[in-house]
Amino acid sequence: DDILAINYKNREQIETVTDYSNKNEIKYEYWKINNLNFSTFILVLFHGVNLRDTIERFIRNNKKNIPNRLVILRTTSGKSGYIEDIFNGHKVIVSVTEYTIEQFVWEECIDQEWKKENQVIEDEFFIDQRVYKLNKEDDTKDLVELSLNYIKYNFLVSEENSILMVFASGGMGKSTLSQVLTNKINEKNEQKALLIQSEIIRNNVKKDAIKNFEINNLYELYSIYLKFISENKSALSQKQFELGVLTGRIIVVIDGLDEIISLFHENFHLEKFVKSLDELNTQLGKTKVIITSRLNILHNNNYLVQNDDVDIVYLQGFEEDIWKKYVVSRFGKYQ
Repeated sequence: DDILAINYKNREQIETVTDYSNKNEIKYEYWKINNLNFSTFILVLFHGVNLRDTIERFIRNNKKNIPNRLVILRTTSGKSGYIEDIFNGHKVIVSVTEYTIEQFVWEECIDQEWKKENQVIEDEFFIDQRVYKLNKEDDTKDLVELSLNYIKYNFLVSEENSILMVFASGGMGKSTLSQVLTNKINEKNEQKALLIQSEIIRNNVKKDAIKNFEINNLYELYSIYLKFISENKSALSQKQFELGVLTGRIIVVIDGLDEIISLFHENFHLEKFVKSLDELNTQLGKTKVIITSRLNILHNNNYLVQNDDVDIVYLQGFEEDIWKKYVVSRFGKYQ
């Protein structure tokens, strides 16, 4: 209902079935969307069901009322034509259009104009540096690889972690990395990276207004940030924003979490904030949030290390080979 409510005000639930008795694995919802001159029928299939048994139960319950065209919403994509073949096998002729829930949210629920507002200003002389992890047993460094590669080929495709925290001291390039990463993700139209920069909040928020803000979850931070970016002409409702994040189509990059916390003090509830990210991820397992910060918040909040949803890495700094690349990029045109 949250998904359909974004675009369809005139909707009704025809049927909902949940049956896990006697080894059954059946769960679906059947919806009717009433438009101006026609109706759209949507069958929602839930995660972990037996697909054939679920479709056959739907056919038995609705055989006389199945339309010629049916939209299927499901959590994962499947073999093309498989569902239509099940209908045909029961002599029900129906044209099926399938969406995964994340496809449907991205294509039907998120404004097209908002997707286009995706370019941020970045340092033209950015040189990537390596990240490392701390070995929990002896606190030694385990070098991983260049930060952009790690984020792209490990974190963003991993099913284990929904939060990546990148730690480094001041001046080591966290903000530049956030800007470049945002633009890299936004080169394609399949996802949108939304960058929340502590510097913009710090430069625009009035101290006497801070007490009016309370941050317990990701949307509350997003809504506060919107107040300070006038060039962003469109905004997402809470349902649009949270659905985009939980489907993994909106990747949120937060640059300088430590500065944001220091601005809002006790009005920023970090533990509740992290828990809200966990809760978004439990729905589809696709939520991805990338956070940069100085080390102080890690020292004061040890539960971050214990959270299985949080992947923690550290910027290594400019080693000799990385420094040489920077010199060539920055000064190569000079004699």
